Amino acid sequence: MTHILYWMKRTQLAIRRRMDDQMAQYGLTAAQGEILGPVAHSLDGIAHKELAEWLGVSSPTLSNLVDTLIGKGLVERRVSPDDARVKRIYATEAGRTLMMEIVREAGQKMDELLDGFNPQELAHLTDYLQRIARNAGDSLDIPDELRRRVEEARRHYGLTLDGKPISDEC
Repeated sequence: MTHILYWMKRTQLAIRRRMDDQMAQYGLTAAQGEILGPVAHSLDGIAHKELAEWLGVSSPTLSNLVDTLIGKGLVERRVSPDDARVKRIYATEAGRTLMMEIVREAGQKMDELLDGFNPQELAHLTDYLQRIARNAGDSLDIPDELRRRVEEARRHYGLTLDGKPISDEC
């Protein structure tokens, strides 16, 4: 059974390399893009602690990545208006614009990765991967507040996950 773990790791590494290659054209690493994505899709920023938990990284790791994104002018840290002890991370206009460009290309790249799978196979694969993640201790939860803010930003900017415009009725 350990061979499946080997292939999962190889798949993860191959995807990470491909993501790094794709993000390099924007001057980012895949890890930086994983931060910029949810931050750019949030109108009122994301608390540092909340983002670290969601991405599954340590606070110091996130701080270093955020510092790099700040240096690139893509995000900024602000004190929360609700609690001065909390730092929130916000996308700058440049960060939001860059993420929209990245998202537009992401749909095509995802199609390439999933080439040859039919919808039923993709549904099964998703289910299998979620079960393995749960068995490994992942709750698979996206905090409700984070989900709400991301959906609000998508509606505000008229974007779906694949970067295609949505109508105002959504």
